[in-house]
Amino acid sequence: MMKKAFAITAAAILAGSMMFACSSSSDAASAAANGDCPAVGSKVCSADDAVTQDEVDQCNKSKSDATCGSKYVDYLKCAGSNAKCGSDNKVDGTALLQACGTQYQAYSTCLQGEQGGGDGG
Repeated sequence: MMKKAFAITAAAILAGSMMFACSSSSDAASAAANGDCPAVGSKVCSADDAVTQDEVDQCNKSKSDATCGSKYVDYLKCAGSNAKCGSDNKVDGTALLQACGTQYQAYSTCLQGEQGGGDGG
């Protein structure tokens, strides 16, 4: 599904770094670096949008996916360890993808395999 593919982009780049949404940590990047989702309301950079409950829920769903969850956690950990704020005080998505491109590609490829699995949607 396209929604899953979008979730990694929007979420894992954490509200621009959001997929860091499931632990009780108020620091989204630290949570992600530990393989956890961020807490509702947390941010990586000061100008990022705060993590929402929907993002926390999507993060938890992605982590628990039987087929691709481990690849998602690998990307989450990389993103949490490599998230940097740009000059606009938002997560620098380009730098993040450069640092974690391998993990992102592995997760994305896994999702595409799931989509081709014939579940119809």
